[in-house]
Amino acid sequence: MKEFSLNLKTRLKSVYGRHNVEFMAAAVGMLVFILVYGYKILNPMNISWMYHGLSTDFTQHYLGWKGFRNSAWTFPIGLMDQLTYPDKVSIIYTDSIPIFALFFKLFNPILPDRFQYFGFWGILTYALNGVFASMILKRYLKSKLNVILGSLFFIFSFQMLERMYFHSALAAHWLILLPIYLIIIRRELSLKKKILLWGIVGALCPLIHSYFILFDGIILAGFMLAVIIDRDGMEDSNKKRLIAAGLSFLSFVLVGLFTLFILGAFDNTVADLNGSVDNFGLDLNAFFNEMGAGYFPEVFSYRKGHRIYYLGAGIIILTMITAIQIIRHKDWDFFKKRKNTIIAIAATYILALIVACSPTITLNGNVIIHYPLPELVKNIWSVFKNTARTSWVCIYLIFLFAICADYKYVSRELKTSFLIFAFLIQFTDISPYLIERHGKIITETNVKEFDPHLGTDFLDNLIATHGIKHFVLGPTYDPGPFKFLTGYAMSRHLTTNVFRLARGNSKDVKAEFKKALYNPNTESLYILKSEDADYAFDDCGINWMETEGFIIGIVGEW
Repeated sequence: MKEFSLNLKTRLKSVYGRHNVEFMAAAVGMLVFILVYGYKILNPMNISWMYHGLSTDFTQHYLGWKGFRNSAWTFPIGLMDQLTYPDKVSIIYTDSIPIFALFFKLFNPILPDRFQYFGFWGILTYALNGVFASMILKRYLKSKLNVILGSLFFIFSFQMLERMYFHSALAAHWLILLPIYLIIIRRELSLKKKILLWGIVGALCPLIHSYFILFDGIILAGFMLAVIIDRDGMEDSNKKRLIAAGLSFLSFVLVGLFTLFILGAFDNTVADLNGSVDNFGLDLNAFFNEMGAGYFPEVFSYRKGHRIYYLGAGIIILTMITAIQIIRHKDWDFFKKRKNTIIAIAATYILALIVACSPTITLNGNVIIHYPLPELVKNIWSVFKNTARTSWVCIYLIFLFAICADYKYVSRELKTSFLIFAFLIQFTDISPYLIERHGKIITETNVKEFDPHLGTDFLDNLIATHGIKHFVLGPTYDPGPFKFLTGYAMSRHLTTNVFRLARGNSKDVKAEFKKALYNPNTESLYILKSEDADYAFDDCGINWMETEGFIIGIVGEW
């Protein structure tokens, strides 16, 4: 036993010695998360921050998890029937981070009724962003200090920061950095490792958020190009290189499709996957347009979409410094030695930018190019809809260029001064938004989980007296008042008929609600807001009463 303990200690020391910079970057990421978002959201029983109005997305994600844990296990395993009863819907359509939802559902019998894992997810995401950023940067930068300083840009990226406040699954930008890292280390990967690693990436995308299928698919295209044109890799012939690229592609696609199937993505009769790509293209000024969120004066007055595509003043300045260093030294041999990697990354950048901007490419609101898409391409593309987010791939490639591309010419000390200078500007630039959001996320709130108007005592008595098992909400789903009623229903293991899904509902909610009213049952409580009184039909066999801004109805006498 003593010998085993010594061997384990030696191995752990060896692992830490080889990867201490990654451990440090992970620790920095976790520390930043706590400073930015506070420590209270790490309490798994603290759910008030998911209800108090910072974002209705938080409530959607939490209630998606509640509905999933309340549902019986099925096959495919990602389906639930508690939120859209009697229809089933996959956990992926509530953006509730399926990999965590599945894991914690295994322990559902011993978990407290109020339990959320989104705080855990947040701190893990920040740690992993630091880890994968440092894994890339340490292959180029000459000191551990500079690797950590460079990692700070990724940890404080405006894109990740903003998404974590609203849509925490999409804050997992380490899942963009991981496949970029695979491009960089491709020569060190055997065929088996290429297949295995891309299979893992293919599984992780739908297990976290399906948008990453698009992001990482684009990076995979760059990886395949790098493998095919690289004569210095593991594969020593054109045929073997083509096979390696093709099998990497198949691994990513087939494992991704299988994971989607297991999660129930294809058993969809509720979520709306239709959409238009025409209204979500990236304007080319977005990388430099802080949309009113930055510290420095605005350069562009034209605003389109979100502010989550802004590079930040520090990275913009650091990019210019790096470009000047490269031009000044004119060491083109350095780039020739890395030609294949540069070609692959450049191709990845161009492809990601085209997808992000298309089908209408604009600059400051002025149309530069517009081209029609074939109907098949448009239908597939519309599944992702907001393809402007693909520009995140471009943003992180710009980060890598700004931080690393001049490392051959700059001393450690000078590089350190560049990174500190640029980061101070970057942090100053995002500080107003950071402070404002930090104040909101840590603010104590008196908002409860359940609706303040229809009190729990009233509903508990009503359910016990009339044997209620289902809430029928309508005629549309209002995430304001209805989220509290949904929360109450989930806490009492009741079902609801409609819920706010990530892409909306494919069914006509009003028509379905009206149909339910004219086919009432004794185990349902029918709830609509007072302004929808027109739907309280007298001839449907339901007895109605008005209370606290709602009209509620049952079959039978009150």
